[in-house]
Amino acid sequence: MKLAAALTLAVAAVAAAQQPKLLESTLETRSLPAGASPIEQVVRDTKGAAWIAWRIATVPSRRQMCSIQGPIARLEGTREAFVFIRVENGQAQRIRTFSPDCEIDAGGLPVLYFDTVAQSGMLAFLRTFVNWDSGKLADHAVQAIGLLPEADALQATEQYLVANLPISARRNAATALGEFHPDRAIPLLTRILHQDDEPRMREHAVYALSLSPKGTALLLDIANRKVQAAPAIRQKAVFWLARSSLPEARRYIETILER
Repeated sequence: MKLAAALTLAVAAVAAAQQPKLLESTLETRSLPAGASPIEQVVRDTKGAAWIAWRIATVPSRRQMCSIQGPIARLEGTREAFVFIRVENGQAQRIRTFSPDCEIDAGGLPVLYFDTVAQSGMLAFLRTFVNWDSGKLADHAVQAIGLLPEADALQATEQYLVANLPISARRNAATALGEFHPDRAIPLLTRILHQDDEPRMREHAVYALSLSPKGTALLLDIANRKVQAAPAIRQKAVFWLARSSLPEARRYIETILER
């Protein structure tokens, strides 16, 4: 009996660890209806206001995706995240992504957590929001797509970087590429730096490059005038180098301060 009780507690603990950590909200665990692909039917059938949530596999990341950064110092990257969609009367209104260790306040709304959502089809589902929405839904869908580990998701993120989308969505694509795919990101972001028609996008490309050591090396070349760039771009490069923890970036900033 003791062994059975211990196993029951262990299973319950594992299940709880796989669920979002909610504050001031009720979590209801459900299974997907038959034929749902992967969660569109749930969105359509939800009455009133609620958040629906599920877990996805992601590219490895040490970044904590919380609204407020907590005291957690992650030494190894997580490979999972939660996707939350706010739904009201069958219509999706917002998409958010969170790390598994985030504490989440759903504002008192019920959270319907689906533990059986398949990873397959996730890209196609999220892309629907980019295709028909021009606001925050598209922005956050691009952000979520940038986390997916599939090669098709990377290709979609690269397309969104240069697509005719709101600048906020394109920025999310640039951030995802710079952080998770630096080898693919550097030539694309370099092209944005020099050729994009939108000044705000050129400046954001500098930030996206600063998210990886390989990108920081390019920023050092820009700051040292080894790569020709507009003054505004060079200023942004110096700004993000000053915020970098990499030794070579710190040495560069120290040389400026010593002049």
